[in-house]
Amino acid sequence: MSETTNPLVLYAVNMARLHLLEDFRESARAFVDKRPAGPFKGR
Repeated sequence: MSETTNPLVLYAVNMARLHLLEDFRESARAFVDKRPAGPFKGR
């Protein structure tokens, strides 16, 4: 049996870590505060 990883599993794992990114955090805070997001740091 092959040990290949399902691409959908990798996608789900990466989406689960999205909340750890600083840019996502800033974007979520801006959405809650109803203000434009930024500046972004790229991490």
